[in-house]
Amino acid sequence: MEDILNNKKQGCYVIVSPDADTVLLSLLIHNKLLKNKIDNSFYVLRYNRNDVEKEIINIEEVYKNIMS
Repeated sequence: MEDILNNKKQGCYVIVSPDADTVLLSLLIHNKLLKNKIDNSFYVLRYNRNDVEKEIINIEEVYKNIMS
């Protein structure tokens, strides 16, 4: 994260985690990058260890839904 902020790297990032808290942390990261005018998109690949089902969460869409 520090590398992205310090070098203002724009891009698309995927965070893989079974933890639902990762969505909230990704929202904070997305907001911080927006405030620093760094174009980005974040996705969280969330999975349950006991299930084969996986979810891809578009953090930008979650952000827009919360902010509107």
